[in-house]
Amino acid sequence: TERYTAAQSAVAALRAGADLLLLAPDARAARDGIVAAVRAGQMTERRLDSAVRRVVALQLHQAALIAESDSLDVAEVGSAEASKASRRLSASAVTLVSGRCEGPLVGPSVQVVGGTATDRALFDAAARRAGLLTGSGDLVVLVSSPGSAGSGDVVVALDTPYGMGRSSASSALLALFGRTPQAFDALVAVLTGQRSASGTLPVRVDGVTPPSC
Repeated sequence: TERYTAAQSAVAALRAGADLLLLAPDARAARDGIVAAVRAGQMTERRLDSAVRRVVALQLHQAALIAESDSLDVAEVGSAEASKASRRLSASAVTLVSGRCEGPLVGPSVQVVGGTATDRALFDAAARRAGLLTGSGDLVVLVSSPGSAGSGDVVVALDTPYGMGRSSASSALLALFGRTPQAFDALVAVLTGQRSASGTLPVRVDGVTPPSC
């Protein structure tokens, strides 16, 4: 994201052999770039067709495996079982990148900025469930893209943690690895000191050395 636009990286990835493009910082720009590349003769429609065939073949293969398996226990999305699994995984994934290992990281009220409107709404809902007030107080900054960074009392990387090395926080840097309601419940539990962050960084992040809690 620092070197290439969404259009350039999407076209380069397809030309290099990638069939499925993930996490484009601007999906519309990526799509427009691909269309423009085909029209300019920089990439053929045949290349796109081959990518589509392989992705669809993979989907059909996975569907067949699931249909044939009588031992695979898959919780229906949105079910109580799926919600319970999401809550457990989210609670174990929250990672303290810097800050104190135990106790509350914020006061009784916080103000939330960053992320998307949906992210902030999910945070507010989780805060209400936990009795944490919102609208004023300690500043919680939600960082929602790999190339972004933030500065506040608490900075939270919602997806990937790479922006943490460029972020600064007076209280804590946290990596959440999710944006579900259960993930925000886990985040609020850590912020209020009801739970300690027990996750570990799965990748090296330049500029940070997580505490050995």
